[in-house]
Amino acid sequence: MKDVLEEDYSDLWHESEFCLAFLALQDEQQRFLRLSKSNSDGENPRRFHWANRYAKIHIK
Repeated sequence: MKDVLEEDYSDLWHESEFCLAFLALQDEQQRFLRLSKSNSDGENPRRFHWANRYAKIHIK
């Protein structure tokens, strides 16, 4: 999902539907990361630091 978010969409940024869909996808990706880093108690232990590399999205 990170790769999809980091593709070059420079010709689509002027379309409002695309922007809303992009933001919704990014929101779901961040939600997925939060859930994947938490344990069954909802806590976020440090051992899941590997997921941080997927948290930052570089928009082109």
